[in-house]
Amino acid sequence: FRALAGDEFEEPLRKPQGPTAEEIARNPRSRSAKLRLLRRAA
Repeated sequence: FRALAGDEFEEPLRKPQGPTAEEIARNPRSRSAKLRLLRRAA
């Protein structure tokens, strides 16, 4: 995933974001979810 963050993209979050404790309580399957983000560089 980091290989894509070259000249065209920037990576605003260094680490993948996981679900909050509230989200896990409401949706137990979300425990393994990881949010990764790339932003197109202007």
